[in-house]
Amino acid sequence: MKIELGVEVTPNLVDRLKPNVVILAVGTSNLIPRIPGIDRKHVRTAEEVLQGAPVGEKVVIIGGGLVGCEVADELSERGKNVTIVEVLPEIPKGKGVTVMTRLLGRLENKKVAILTHTQCREITETGLMYMDQEGRKQNLPADSVVLAAGAKPNRDLYVSISNLIPQTYLVGDCVEPGRIMEAVSDGFQIARDL
Repeated sequence: MKIELGVEVTPNLVDRLKPNVVILAVGTSNLIPRIPGIDRKHVRTAEEVLQGAPVGEKVVIIGGGLVGCEVADELSERGKNVTIVEVLPEIPKGKGVTVMTRLLGRLENKKVAILTHTQCREITETGLMYMDQEGRKQNLPADSVVLAAGAKPNRDLYVSISNLIPQTYLVGDCVEPGRIMEAVSDGFQIARDL
């Protein structure tokens, strides 16, 4: 078995190598909501923040799912004043009910504000303008806005090579959001069953 690191897998590479089987674990891409002001310089993605991008003292996180809550937890550890805004009536717990319950408890202890049933209308120079549950416009001051509004599966490579290699399989987040151990297990199961 040969392992190559730092090589981008492209349809041309797959066509040149002509493997019998391809197992793809290519993850997701951030969903970027269509909100006026999304391109302002104080707007960051959750990924950028977790990789160390600087944020101000007051931070608004758009999206209250697992990633948004994890970013809020991390930033509150750094002493930031954090508010999560979520469009749904409550914070979604998904499959990780136990993890989210613990995480929400941590956020409550750290005094992270969570606004549900909110619709983001515009990212301004000084924060976020949103509509509350009653349909009133509200302004939320912020030095930084972090996008954690979800992700979409990366399936472009699969679409482009599945005609070349009929035995092409997807595992991990590009199938369904989950944990890395599930992706590894799925890949192992596919390989074992071949």
